[in-house]
Amino acid sequence: MALERLKTLHLSTNHQVTVDGDRATCVSVGVIHRLRPEDGERFDTYCTYTHSLVRTSAGWKIAKIKQTVHWNTGNPEIHAGAKR
Repeated sequence: MALERLKTLHLSTNHQVTVDGDRATCVSVGVIHRLRPEDGERFDTYCTYTHSLVRTSAGWKIAKIKQTVHWNTGNPEIHAGAKR
């Protein structure tokens, strides 16, 4: 797994929700911090998330998530998923 040896912290803020009947869209700003504990190397991602939501009988559910990466900082070698 790409993250099993890393400590991570995902932050999501500035949620803007638009509701249209039984569908909604939530756009938020995200920051993902990844730290490799053995040497302190970091790889951080700054992005936007767009969540497509649907209202069901059990409540609102996420139907789709799109992540748009704006930039990364640090050492991408510590995160195997960044090599795609």
